[in-house]
Order: sequence, then C-alpha cells, then structure tokens
Amino acid sequence: NSRLFKSDGVARVAQIIHVVEIDAHHQRAVGIERIDRIEAATQPDLEDGDVDALPHKQPHGGKRAKLEVGERHASPGAFDGNKMTISHLTITGKDNLGFFGGLASGSEIKDLRLVNVNITGSGRNVGALAGFNGGTMVRCRSTGTVSSDNSVGGLAGYNYGTVIQCYSSGEVSGTAGVGGMVGYNYGTLNNCYSTCVIDGNDVVGGLVGESWGDVTNCYSAGAVTGNTSVGGLVGNVGIDPWVPLPTVTNSFWDIQTSGQATSAGGTGKTTAEMQTTSTFLDAGWDSVDETANGSDDIWWILE
Repeated sequence: NSRLFKSDGVARVAQIIHVVEIDAHHQRAVGIERIDRIEAATQPDLEDGDVDALPHKQPHGGKRAKLEVGERHASPGAFDGNKMTISHLTITGKDNLGFFGGLASGSEIKDLRLVNVNITGSGRNVGALAGFNGGTMVRCRSTGTVSSDNSVGGLAGYNYGTVIQCYSSGEVSGTAGVGGMVGYNYGTLNNCYSTCVIDGNDVVGGLVGESWGDVTNCYSAGAVTGNTSVGGLVGNVGIDPWVPLPTVTNSFWDIQTSGQATSAGGTGKTTAEMQTTSTFLDAGWDSVDETANGSDDIWWILE
C-alpha cells in the first residue's frame, strides 16, 4: 500500500543526552543524577548512534542552562537533536509533562526523534516532546503512548508556537483537548502529519483536538473516537472576536481509517485518495519531482 511520507523530515533522527526515566513531579531521573535543565550550547560529546532510555544507569554530560526538563516554567533556548534517537522514554506525573516540560517563546528544537515513549499524566499539558510549546519545533518525531486528562497531544499537549515538518504515531488518550499532534493549538502547524490512534471524550481530533490557530498542509490517518466535538482532523475550531479567525488550509484526513466522516476543518478523503499523489499536488504541497509548488521537496508519496 502506498503512503505519504516526509521526504526530509521524519527520516532525520536525533541525539539528546543519556536520559533514563524521569519522574516529572520530583524532577529527578531514576538511575542517574538529577536533571533539571539541558545545556543547548554545550551538549555532551556522544558517539553517533541511538540512545536507549530504558531504566539502567548511564553517564550524562552537559551544563545546566536554558531548556528545562519536566519543569513548569521554561526559558528560551535552542536544541539541535543532531540526527539520532531516544528510545523508551518514560515520564509519569501530573501537569506539563514531556521530554521538555515546556518550551518558552524563542526556543527551538530540531531534528529530534523520540521512539516508544510512555508518557502518563493526570492533569493538563502532556505530550511526548513537550507539555507546552511556545517556541519552534522543526523536523521532530514521536512514537509511543501519551495519556492524561486535559490538553494531550502526540507531540505537544498545548501549542502556542510553531510546529514544522513534524510527525507523530502511536496512541493518545485523554478526556478533553486530545489530538494526534497537539491537544490545543493556538499557534501554527505546517507540513505535519499524525497516524496516532486517538481516544477521548470532548474536543478530539486526529491531528488537533481544538484549534485557535492555523493548520496548513497537514494530514491525519489514525482512528479517532470520542463523544462530543470529534473530528477526523480537527475536533473543534475556536472563535474569538478579538483575534483573527483560525484557518485550516490544504489539509486532509482519511475518512475510512479515522472512522470519522466530518471534521471542524480540512477535507476528508478516502484511503485511495490519500494514497494518490494528485490529492496533495493539486493542493499545492511541495513534493519531490515537482517544482510548481516549491523546490524544498518536503513530501513524497509512493504509489
């Protein structure tokens, strides 16, 4: 079967530090010295390869600095994942949970891949990469299981920043504001997709639970279940008379795999249509082997 892929995004994996299991409530790591923050400018020297975050003792390095792990208040900084992978990251706590508890405005995370995460919260703002994002996420990927009560997403629970060329898969569950990529979106999603299986109660979507921002050139294809304000791509679009209307532009969801015939935004397509190049080229998606929509070759599809 054909599938749509990121030509440059999802294949880029990342490196962080040697992280084991983080208890976000106490901000301590099991089996290693406590980690409160990660130095963005002076990362530890590590050999090329992946990091397995299964709970066993590992060394770590790096100075304390700006990007915070498991803390509620975040400061701006930059982090380059450096094309490697973190596997089996496990976090348990209440609010603002993720590899980064929160990313402040001005932060940037790029080229980071989290595989087989298990993030369990009991409050709000929970995601694999960040509990909340006010910065920029570029070419990041997460797979695994994320669950909490409110504002839950496969990548970030609450987004008021920018998410570009990112991907999420696995399972996401919660009560309200549940989405494959982000739970609540007050920012921008560009060229992203999710295949997460979503289970929630209120404002539940394959990509975004509820959007008050902008979604452009995105798609979702995972099964979506919920009770109220449920959508294949977006569960609900918020309207505030004091801010510009949110937009969902040139974005799609699979009506068959999602089990959802409607969405608060986007265009529903059959599985066959979702596996057809023209569906996306006609919408202006920048893809390989074409230049009419751009030359960045962001997407490719195998038919």
